Amino acid sequence: MALSGAVVRPKTATPSARVATPRSPTLKNAHAVPRRASRLARQLLALLPVASMRKRKRKVLGREDESAEADEDTPVVLTDSVCLIPGGEPVVRLEDAPGNARRIFTGVDIGASVEEVWEVMTNYEELESRIPNLAQNQVMKRSEDGGARLWQVGQAKWTVLGKDFFFKACTTLDVHLWPNGLPSEMTAGQQMCASSSEEVRDYDRTLPLVRDIFPRPFSISDEGVPVRDITMQNVLNERSDFVHYRGVWRFQPLRGCAMDGQDMMRLTFSVECQPHWFLPVAPVEGRIAAAMAENMVAIRSFIECRKAQEAEAEAKAAKAKADAEAVEQASPDEELQERLWQLVQEQHPEAIRDEAFLAMPFKRVDLQRRWPRLVQTLGVSEHQALEIVETDVTPLLVESDDVAEILSRLAAISSREKALELIGIYPSILAHDVKLTKGHAGVSTIADVIYASRVRNVIDDVQKADKGKIEEIEVYSHILAGLKPLVRGKLDAEGLQTLRSKLLEASATIAPNNALRILLKRLAEAPDPLAFLLWQTKAGLSVAWLLLQQPSLALSIANHSPRIFPHLPSIYTRLSVIEPHVPGIVRILDPYFEVVRPHLDRIMERMDEIEPHLPFILLNLDVLAKHCGTLLDYFDDLLPFAIMNFDDEDGEKGRSESVQHLPVLLNYVDFIVPRLPRLRHHLPYIRPHMVHVMPYLDKLLPYVDLFEDHPQASANADVLTAYLGWVLYVPVLPRVLYLPVMPWAITRLSCYLPRRWVRPLLRRRRRRLGQRLATTQAGRSKMRLTVAKEKP
Repeated sequence: MALSGAVVRPKTATPSARVATPRSPTLKNAHAVPRRASRLARQLLALLPVASMRKRKRKVLGREDESAEADEDTPVVLTDSVCLIPGGEPVVRLEDAPGNARRIFTGVDIGASVEEVWEVMTNYEELESRIPNLAQNQVMKRSEDGGARLWQVGQAKWTVLGKDFFFKACTTLDVHLWPNGLPSEMTAGQQMCASSSEEVRDYDRTLPLVRDIFPRPFSISDEGVPVRDITMQNVLNERSDFVHYRGVWRFQPLRGCAMDGQDMMRLTFSVECQPHWFLPVAPVEGRIAAAMAENMVAIRSFIECRKAQEAEAEAKAAKAKADAEAVEQASPDEELQERLWQLVQEQHPEAIRDEAFLAMPFKRVDLQRRWPRLVQTLGVSEHQALEIVETDVTPLLVESDDVAEILSRLAAISSREKALELIGIYPSILAHDVKLTKGHAGVSTIADVIYASRVRNVIDDVQKADKGKIEEIEVYSHILAGLKPLVRGKLDAEGLQTLRSKLLEASATIAPNNALRILLKRLAEAPDPLAFLLWQTKAGLSVAWLLLQQPSLALSIANHSPRIFPHLPSIYTRLSVIEPHVPGIVRILDPYFEVVRPHLDRIMERMDEIEPHLPFILLNLDVLAKHCGTLLDYFDDLLPFAIMNFDDEDGEKGRSESVQHLPVLLNYVDFIVPRLPRLRHHLPYIRPHMVHVMPYLDKLLPYVDLFEDHPQASANADVLTAYLGWVLYVPVLPRVLYLPVMPWAITRLSCYLPRRWVRPLLRRRRRRLGQRLATTQAGRSKMRLTVAKEKP
């Protein structure tokens, strides 16, 4: 078959193994066996001097001495009738040339347009960051046609016995652009006639390397399909490791391979290179070809990732625009609209009467426009936003941009959550940019504007720390929120309760110590503060009567009274809770009070959750006291472990029981508590499987630290103990866990082990441990009765 220019079409269609089209039947050669033997002999002779150096990272397709079937795996040229698998390995072909020269061809399909890839490949200054095996790249000068002269250092890496070796070669290249394709007269192999890949190799093996004649492009297209080429050629009399270096980058659109509405193109590179005679080619030719394939993958990844990022940015911009248009067009339903209008009438009737709020025009249509903007700006639900405007509708009377500004400024000195909390306390804080004018503004409106201006000044104060700014804003927000009903002249029972609650919350914020803060906070939360005080006072009198009847207890408290006195406000708030436990508490004052005293206020604050377990805590305070601070720090994470639910494996309702397992875990407190800061993220995962883990705790503890970064192992602890629990009882064998990769490997294995095969075992284990812990719970109940009997 006569070949014209770069057109090489073997009679036997042999698409690459990486293409999506079906492979053609393999043609067998009657002389295959002798030829394989001959090739094997040549290969062994070539490899003998450099056997210890040659190690290929991936197979290089098309090399005739790789295998007898290589010719069938790599095509002579890629055609636009063949589509490569998207994201697959590039197609690579390596051929011999005269002397120690080589011709290498590689190609890849990219999901982008020719223009996009052309722009990347002609941005010469950035080539070094786009092509991984290009160690150095310097633009020496540019030409008028868009080309350039480049100084480049390429490298190829391979690893032998864990050590990296690099082959580097440098050259000076002249780059020329051919927007309409390379002329056929500048392409090698014009008169080549070949009917198979083997004949093409035989022809190329004798085809001389001629300057200004470039190797055939690795891709061809049908008539009328435009292609672009970039040629690269070494500069004579300039520093170079090559006697000859010529390459062709071809850019070809693939109209038949692209999906609807998408672009697809093929990028190929053909190069013929001949280093100086003293540089070996055979040991590194395969790695160089693999490096070229890596470069192709890197170029494709960069272009497709950049295109994906641009598409994502466009999608986000379109979504933001659509959301903005939806917000502008959206309006509350009629019922909600009437409710919002009613709130304005109740709180600011002057705004409706004057059709203005502090000289800013205000009409009902403004309310419809600002409501969706307010919900979007705050980032809350409509229900939550309605609760805020029911407290104060002022945020709907000012411009939405002003609301967004003050929210962002509050979030900048604290957090978005804290900013929303302050807005919930006193929504008028959002009117910070409103100016007072002559008119009919009410006292409440004037107070709002003055305070909002004060907030702006506090935020702008560079002399004050952010924490101090937030504390000041929070205090005055509570005070003004409590005074608002009084200012509006609506001090009914509900307004009086609000005033009282807000003033107490404001006082708690500026309380001088934690004990007083806890007392004020409890009073603010109580529906009836007076009843709460009477209840606690009655409990205090009962405790005093008990101490009078037992002088030894009273004497023990008297000895510690100077140190107890600063904590009396917080203790007072929990007298009704601790009253039944006073005898047990007093008995442990002498040995443990100094250890517990720094955390006493925090204990009182959480006493409602602690009280159900207080008898057990008092009985085992010798173990728990020294860890008091850490246990309080992680109290919310640890509290679920006090009760363990044994739910049925099939999830049937009504088939569960709860038992205490604190006594079982008590033996491991000294080991686990110091590790809580590092193992906290494991707690929610391990809790459902504690019934399966507890029988192995003694054996597991030495290896807990190894799984610190693998919470998935805790999530699958039941399966791991069922399949591998026996390993812990085999001498020496568990020590394999200290190998670096073993924790990761076991964690990965736990994700694939089937649970259904060990379900009967898990059920039996759950029943046995449930019975044992139920017995422990019965003993604990008896202990509670004993403590109760001690009360006179």
